[in-house]
Amino acid sequence: MKKEQRFYNVADFRAVASEEDKTPRITGYAAVFNEWSDDLGGFREKIKPGAFKNVLDNDVRALFNHNENFVLGRIESGTLKLNENTRGLGVDIEPPGTQWANDLLVSINRGDINQMSFAFTVEEDKWETKDEENFRTVNKVAELFDVSVVSYPAYPQTSVKVRELFQSEGLDYDAIARILIRHERDLEISSDDHVIIRAVMNTLWKINGMENMSFCNNISLGGNSHGTLTAGTIVPSNNGSIWTDNVVKTETPEEEPSDTQGSEDDTQGRVIAFRNRAARLREIRLG
Repeated sequence: MKKEQRFYNVADFRAVASEEDKTPRITGYAAVFNEWSDDLGGFREKIKPGAFKNVLDNDVRALFNHNENFVLGRIESGTLKLNENTRGLGVDIEPPGTQWANDLLVSINRGDINQMSFAFTVEEDKWETKDEENFRTVNKVAELFDVSVVSYPAYPQTSVKVRELFQSEGLDYDAIARILIRHERDLEISSDDHVIIRAVMNTLWKINGMENMSFCNNISLGGNSHGTLTAGTIVPSNNGSIWTDNVVKTETPEEEPSDTQGSEDDTQGRVIAFRNRAARLREIRLG
Protein backbone atom coordinates (compact mmCIF):
# COMPACT_ATOMS: atom_id res chain seq x y z
CA MET A 1 0.00 0.00 0.00
CA LYS A 2 1.24 3.44 -0.96
CA LYS A 3 1.95 6.00 1.76
CA GLU A 4 0.02 9.21 1.09
CA GLN A 5 -0.24 12.69 2.60
CA ARG A 6 -3.20 15.05 2.81
CA PHE A 7 -3.52 18.54 4.25
CA TYR A 8 -6.40 20.73 5.43
CA ASN A 9 -7.02 24.38 6.17
CA VAL A 10 -8.86 24.32 9.50
CA ALA A 11 -10.56 27.47 10.77
CA ASP A 12 -10.27 26.60 14.48
CA PHE A 13 -6.67 25.36 14.34
CA ARG A 14 -4.96 27.17 17.23
CA ALA A 15 -2.51 27.15 20.11
CA VAL A 16 -4.24 27.32 23.49
CA ALA A 17 -3.32 27.11 27.17
CA SER A 18 -4.37 24.04 29.11
CA GLU A 19 -7.13 24.76 31.64
CA GLU A 20 -5.40 22.60 34.25
CA ASP A 21 -1.84 23.88 34.30
CA LYS A 22 -1.79 26.55 31.57
CA THR A 23 0.70 24.58 29.47
CA PRO A 24 0.42 25.37 25.75
CA ARG A 25 -1.44 22.95 23.47
CA ILE A 26 -2.11 22.76 19.76
CA THR A 27 -5.61 21.68 18.77
CA GLY A 28 -7.44 21.28 15.49
CA TYR A 29 -8.34 18.71 12.86
CA ALA A 30 -5.89 16.69 10.82
CA ALA A 31 -8.74 15.48 8.56
CA VAL A 32 -12.29 16.63 7.87
CA PHE A 33 -15.04 14.20 6.90
CA ASN A 34 -17.37 14.33 3.88
CA GLU A 35 -15.75 17.34 2.21
CA TRP A 36 -14.33 17.04 -1.29
CA SER A 37 -10.68 18.00 -1.56
CA ASP A 38 -9.12 20.15 -4.25
CA ASP A 39 -7.66 18.34 -7.24
CA LEU A 40 -5.00 15.98 -5.94
CA GLY A 41 -3.50 15.24 -9.33
CA GLY A 42 -6.21 13.63 -11.42
CA PHE A 43 -8.82 13.07 -8.73
CA ARG A 44 -10.68 14.60 -5.81
CA GLU A 45 -11.19 12.85 -2.51
CA LYS A 46 -13.33 12.77 0.59
CA ILE A 47 -13.00 10.78 3.81
CA LYS A 48 -15.96 8.97 5.31
CA PRO A 49 -16.70 9.15 9.05
CA GLY A 50 -15.22 6.17 10.86
CA ALA A 51 -12.28 5.84 8.46
CA PHE A 52 -9.78 6.28 11.32
CA LYS A 53 -11.50 4.24 14.02
CA ASN A 54 -9.10 1.30 13.75
CA VAL A 55 -5.92 3.40 13.91
CA LEU A 56 -6.64 5.76 16.80
CA ASP A 57 -4.56 3.59 19.14
CA ASN A 58 -1.56 3.42 16.80
CA ASP A 59 1.63 4.96 18.17
CA VAL A 60 1.21 8.03 16.00
CA ARG A 61 3.57 11.01 16.15
CA ALA A 62 2.70 14.67 15.79
CA LEU A 63 5.38 16.34 13.66
CA PHE A 64 6.21 19.71 12.20
CA ASN A 65 6.18 19.55 8.37
CA HIS A 66 6.28 15.72 8.48
CA ASN A 67 9.88 16.01 9.69
CA GLU A 68 10.75 13.22 12.12
CA ASN A 69 13.41 15.46 13.68
CA PHE A 70 10.71 17.84 14.96
CA VAL A 71 8.40 15.77 17.16
CA LEU A 72 5.59 17.76 18.76
CA GLY A 73 3.90 14.85 20.50
CA ARG A 74 3.33 11.11 20.55
CA ILE A 75 0.45 8.79 21.45
CA GLU A 76 2.65 6.48 23.55
CA SER A 77 3.97 9.31 25.71
CA GLY A 78 0.54 10.86 26.19
CA THR A 79 1.54 14.13 24.53
CA LEU A 80 -0.73 13.49 21.52
CA LYS A 81 -4.42 12.60 21.68
CA LEU A 82 -6.56 11.69 18.67
CA ASN A 83 -10.33 11.44 18.49
CA GLU A 84 -12.98 11.00 15.84
CA ASN A 85 -16.17 13.03 15.96
CA THR A 86 -18.78 14.01 13.40
CA ARG A 87 -16.50 16.65 11.92
CA GLY A 88 -13.27 14.75 11.48
CA LEU A 89 -10.05 13.53 13.07
CA GLY A 90 -9.37 15.81 16.03
CA VAL A 91 -5.88 16.31 17.48
CA ASP A 92 -4.69 17.62 20.84
CA ILE A 93 -0.93 18.11 21.05
CA GLU A 94 1.19 19.04 24.06
CA PRO A 95 4.35 20.43 22.41
CA PRO A 96 7.78 20.31 24.09
CA GLY A 97 9.22 23.39 25.79
CA THR A 98 11.94 23.79 23.20
CA GLN A 99 12.84 26.98 21.36
CA TRP A 100 11.71 25.74 17.94
CA ALA A 101 8.36 24.57 19.38
CA ASN A 102 7.84 27.92 21.15
CA ASP A 103 8.60 29.71 17.88
CA LEU A 104 6.04 27.51 16.16
CA LEU A 105 3.41 28.43 18.75
CA VAL A 106 4.05 32.12 18.03
CA SER A 107 3.57 31.52 14.30
CA ILE A 108 0.32 29.63 14.93
CA ASN A 109 -1.06 32.39 17.16
CA ARG A 110 -0.14 34.99 14.53
CA GLY A 111 -2.05 32.97 11.91
CA ASP A 112 1.05 32.43 9.79
CA ILE A 113 0.61 28.66 10.08
CA ASN A 114 -2.92 27.29 9.97
CA GLN A 115 -2.78 23.93 8.20
CA MET A 116 -2.58 20.33 9.35
CA SER A 117 -1.71 17.21 7.43
CA PHE A 118 -1.56 13.47 7.95
CA ALA A 119 0.39 10.58 6.44
CA PHE A 120 -1.50 7.31 5.91
CA THR A 121 -2.21 4.24 3.84
CA VAL A 122 -5.65 3.17 2.65
CA GLU A 123 -7.24 -0.22 3.27
CA GLU A 124 -10.61 0.38 1.64
CA ASP A 125 -11.75 3.00 -0.88
CA LYS A 126 -14.22 3.53 -3.71
CA TRP A 127 -13.56 5.17 -7.09
CA GLU A 128 -16.03 6.64 -9.56
CA THR A 129 -16.06 9.03 -12.52
CA LYS A 130 -18.61 11.82 -13.04
CA ASP A 131 -18.46 14.37 -15.87
CA GLU A 132 -14.89 13.39 -16.78
CA GLU A 133 -13.76 13.92 -13.16
CA ASN A 134 -12.48 11.16 -10.85
CA PHE A 135 -13.70 10.89 -7.27
CA ARG A 136 -12.31 8.76 -4.48
CA THR A 137 -14.01 8.00 -1.17
CA VAL A 138 -11.73 6.71 1.59
CA ASN A 139 -13.75 4.30 3.74
CA LYS A 140 -11.02 2.80 5.90
CA VAL A 141 -7.46 3.86 6.75
CA ALA A 142 -5.00 0.98 7.08
CA GLU A 143 -2.24 2.82 8.95
CA LEU A 144 -1.80 6.35 10.30
CA PHE A 145 1.88 7.32 10.49
CA ASP A 146 1.76 10.91 11.69
CA VAL A 147 -0.28 14.07 11.96
CA SER A 148 1.64 17.23 11.19
CA VAL A 149 1.44 20.95 11.57
CA VAL A 150 2.53 22.24 8.16
CA SER A 151 3.69 25.65 7.00
CA TYR A 152 2.91 24.81 3.36
CA PRO A 153 1.78 21.61 1.66
CA ALA A 154 4.46 19.80 -0.28
CA TYR A 155 2.80 18.84 -3.54
CA PRO A 156 1.73 22.16 -5.18
CA GLN A 157 5.31 23.25 -5.97
CA THR A 158 6.09 20.03 -7.84
CA SER A 159 2.74 19.83 -9.61
CA VAL A 160 3.05 23.43 -10.82
CA LYS A 161 6.42 22.70 -12.45
CA VAL A 162 5.10 19.57 -14.15
CA ARG A 163 1.96 21.39 -15.29
CA GLU A 164 4.06 24.14 -16.87
CA LEU A 165 6.08 21.55 -18.80
CA PHE A 166 2.92 19.97 -20.18
CA GLN A 167 1.37 23.32 -21.07
CA SER A 168 4.51 24.37 -22.94
CA GLU A 169 3.82 21.44 -25.28
CA GLY A 170 0.12 22.32 -25.60
CA LEU A 171 -1.00 19.43 -23.41
CA ASP A 172 -3.63 19.47 -20.66
CA TYR A 173 -1.85 18.20 -17.55
CA ASP A 174 -5.01 17.83 -15.45
CA ALA A 175 -6.87 15.91 -18.16
CA ILE A 176 -3.92 13.54 -18.63
CA ALA A 177 -3.68 12.93 -14.89
CA ARG A 178 -7.39 12.09 -14.76
CA ILE A 179 -7.01 9.60 -17.62
CA LEU A 180 -4.09 7.86 -15.90
CA ILE A 181 -6.09 7.62 -12.68
CA ARG A 182 -9.03 6.09 -14.57
CA HIS A 183 -6.71 3.58 -16.24
CA GLU A 184 -5.04 2.70 -12.94
CA ARG A 185 -8.43 2.15 -11.25
CA ASP A 186 -10.08 0.31 -14.19
CA LEU A 187 -12.59 3.09 -14.75
CA GLU A 188 -14.09 3.74 -18.18
CA ILE A 189 -11.91 5.52 -20.74
CA SER A 190 -14.16 7.84 -22.77
CA SER A 191 -13.97 8.91 -26.41
CA ASP A 192 -12.78 12.35 -25.26
CA ASP A 193 -10.00 10.60 -23.35
CA HIS A 194 -8.94 8.88 -26.57
CA VAL A 195 -8.51 12.23 -28.28
CA ILE A 196 -6.25 13.47 -25.48
CA ILE A 197 -4.20 10.26 -25.51
CA ARG A 198 -3.60 10.67 -29.25
CA ALA A 199 -2.43 14.24 -28.71
CA VAL A 200 0.02 13.11 -26.01
CA MET A 201 1.36 10.31 -28.19
CA ASN A 202 1.80 12.62 -31.17
CA THR A 203 3.77 15.04 -28.99
CA LEU A 204 6.02 12.31 -27.60
CA TRP A 205 6.42 10.97 -31.12
CA LYS A 206 7.82 14.32 -32.25
CA ILE A 207 9.99 14.74 -29.15
CA ASN A 208 11.55 11.38 -29.95
CA GLY A 209 12.86 12.79 -33.24
CA MET A 210 10.27 11.29 -35.57
CA GLU A 211 8.65 14.52 -36.74
CA ASN A 212 7.98 13.18 -40.21
CA MET A 213 5.91 10.25 -38.94
CA SER A 214 2.45 10.39 -37.45
CA PHE A 215 -0.39 8.07 -36.62
CA CYS A 216 -1.91 8.78 -40.04
CA ASN A 217 1.21 7.78 -42.01
CA ASN A 218 2.44 4.39 -43.08
CA ILE A 219 5.19 3.21 -40.74
CA SER A 220 7.86 1.51 -42.79
CA LEU A 221 10.62 -0.57 -41.36
CA GLY A 222 13.11 -1.31 -44.10
CA GLY A 223 10.56 -0.77 -46.88
CA ASN A 224 7.92 -3.07 -45.36
CA SER A 225 4.66 -1.12 -44.99
CA HIS A 226 2.58 -1.96 -41.94
CA GLY A 227 -0.55 -0.16 -43.13
CA THR A 228 -2.31 3.05 -42.26
CA LEU A 229 -2.54 3.50 -38.48
CA THR A 230 -4.85 6.11 -36.98
CA ALA A 231 -3.94 5.82 -33.29
CA GLY A 232 -3.07 3.24 -30.71
CA THR A 233 -0.36 1.61 -28.69
CA ILE A 234 3.00 0.13 -29.56
CA VAL A 235 2.97 -3.66 -29.72
CA PRO A 236 5.49 -6.25 -30.91
CA SER A 237 5.24 -7.52 -34.48
CA ASN A 238 7.31 -9.82 -36.64
CA ASN A 239 9.14 -6.84 -38.07
CA GLY A 240 9.59 -4.81 -34.90
CA SER A 241 7.40 -2.59 -32.70
CA ILE A 242 4.57 -0.82 -34.51
CA TRP A 243 1.55 1.32 -33.66
CA THR A 244 -1.74 -0.55 -33.69
CA ASP A 245 -5.36 0.01 -32.71
CA ASN A 246 -8.75 -1.62 -33.01
CA VAL A 247 -9.23 -0.13 -36.47
CA VAL A 248 -9.06 -1.54 -39.99
CA LYS A 249 -5.50 -1.45 -41.28
CA THR A 250 -4.61 -1.51 -44.95
CA GLU A 251 -1.88 -4.06 -45.27
CA THR A 252 0.28 -3.94 -48.40
CA PRO A 253 2.28 -6.78 -49.93
CA GLU A 254 5.87 -7.13 -48.88
CA GLU A 255 8.18 -5.35 -51.26
CA GLU A 256 11.62 -6.28 -52.40
CA PRO A 257 14.42 -4.91 -50.20
CA SER A 258 15.21 -1.34 -51.12
CA ASP A 259 18.09 1.02 -50.64
CA THR A 260 16.51 2.14 -47.37
CA GLN A 261 17.02 -1.29 -45.79
CA GLY A 262 20.06 -0.05 -43.93
CA SER A 263 17.96 2.38 -41.90
CA GLU A 264 15.82 -0.37 -40.38
CA ASP A 265 17.86 -0.80 -37.21
CA ASP A 266 17.90 2.95 -36.56
CA THR A 267 14.15 3.27 -37.09
CA GLN A 268 13.38 0.30 -34.88
CA GLY A 269 15.63 1.74 -32.20
CA ARG A 270 13.69 5.00 -32.28
CA VAL A 271 10.37 3.21 -32.01
CA ILE A 272 11.56 1.10 -29.08
CA ALA A 273 12.92 4.17 -27.29
CA PHE A 274 9.63 5.93 -27.83
CA ARG A 275 7.76 2.91 -26.49
CA ASN A 276 9.71 3.15 -23.24
CA ARG A 277 8.98 6.87 -22.97
CA ALA A 278 5.26 6.18 -23.31
CA ALA A 279 5.26 3.18 -20.97
CA ARG A 280 2.18 4.07 -18.97
CA LEU A 281 -0.06 5.48 -21.68
CA ARG A 282 0.58 2.62 -24.09
CA GLU A 283 -1.27 0.24 -21.73
CA ILE A 284 -4.54 2.08 -22.20
CA ARG A 285 -6.41 0.24 -24.93
CA LEU A 286 -8.20 2.54 -27.36
CA GLY A 287 -11.62 1.32 -28.40
